[in-house]
Amino acid sequence: HLCGDAISRREEEARCKALGLENIVFKGTVEKRKVPYVLSRSNATIVMIEDSILQRYGTSENKIFDYLAARKPIICNDESIRSVVGDSDCVSVDGNVADAGGKVLHMDRAGYAHACDGAGALVDRYAFEALTKQIVDVLEAAKESR
Repeated sequence: HLCGDAISRREEEARCKALGLENIVFKGTVEKRKVPYVLSRSNATIVMIEDSILQRYGTSENKIFDYLAARKPIICNDESIRSVVGDSDCVSVDGNVADAGGKVLHMDRAGYAHACDGAGALVDRYAFEALTKQIVDVLEAAKESR
């Protein structure tokens, strides 16, 4: 099941129908309050990043943080996601999202657990407490250097 309402959804639905892929179901948009539940039931997540000049500066789509919080592997079509996740193994990136998804699909149990743990480590890095501590440390260092 694929959730969301990407720009290319209609095109992808037509492609699946033309290929006779009856095991792929497009569910459409998920209400924000239901996202944690839907993600908890998933095996992996997909982020499609639209090619844009802005991506050269990185990306920070809210859904990436939702996906990290779910502690699931992320499949992505664009390297700009690295501005958020660094070199974490929780992400499979390939310009061809099917190839990126194939890497996740063929992970053994240990590899899958490692990817999920990588997402969890990033959740800890971006947690409110960790970010607050970074700000306090910067402010204290600035104060001491006066």
